Amino acid sequence: MNGARRWIVACVFAGVALRLAFALFYWVNQPLTHDEREYLALGRSVARGEGFHYPADEPPRGTTQQFGRGPGYPLFLATLRVLEPRDYAPRRVQIAQAVLGGAIVWLIASIAGRAAGPRAGLA
Repeated sequence: MNGARRWIVACVFAGVALRLAFALFYWVNQPLTHDEREYLALGRSVARGEGFHYPADEPPRGTTQQFGRGPGYPLFLATLRVLEPRDYAPRRVQIAQAVLGGAIVWLIASIAGRAAGPRAGLA
């Protein structure tokens, strides 16, 4: 493993650790935004086998759908099997997002490294 690759690995692990620390120790039981509620509702609907539609109880009454939602993130949430409504982000979602974020950083660094060399990958 060359020097640049070691630094990239260290940055990925540091980023995942910081994001996990933020999610699990600081941002605890914080209320969800309208977008988060909609995405979690769609994810629950897909996980239950009901397709891409909002359940009758989600989002809370008095709010309306403001934008259409792409299918990728609700499918990701459906794989995490969060089936019950919540007022805060589930732990497994926070952990999966942190790990996925680290994988994406690794992927971007790999693409940049192959396209423009080790220094670009590290940047």
